Amino acid sequence: MNTFIFRRNATARVFFISLYIIWAGFYHKASKEENPQPTYCPVGPESWRKWRESEAEGTLEAVEHPRALDDEAQEILKPIDKDLIADDLLQRCLGSNTQNNNESFNSCVWQHAPKHEFDGKKIVDVATYCAACTSNEGLTAILKISDVMGIKIAAEKPSKRRNSP
Repeated sequence: MNTFIFRRNATARVFFISLYIIWAGFYHKASKEENPQPTYCPVGPESWRKWRESEAEGTLEAVEHPRALDDEAQEILKPIDKDLIADDLLQRCLGSNTQNNNESFNSCVWQHAPKHEFDGKKIVDVATYCAACTSNEGLTAILKISDVMGIKIAAEKPSKRRNSP
């Protein structure tokens, strides 16, 4: 990874950590009794990897490896993982961007109408319109929408309180 970007951008550090985690998962699944591969796994007794935990406690002989990926599967998966974490692909994600513009827009839609509170097509349509407006014009679009709907947003509280029934 480009060290200049790594030093200057916190997002790049997050991706570096993500790469480390991806390789930890790959090598954890590739690890065998005769060829343990804990290189990318966290060290110490608090590690999620039993091998590293046992290493810290001095009880490596008691560790039983789970069934590993066979060598053929490793040969197929490793180049795919390398391609997916290539710098040129990840560069598109630095600076809070995504690789897919639809992902970013969909995120905006679901901020207006969370999936777990789904109320129907009309709500999603309104959320989509609001997301498009705020994406293009910022939050001033919400003020314009509110104005069209007859919702007045006051800069200060009204001086008189309404009597509640």
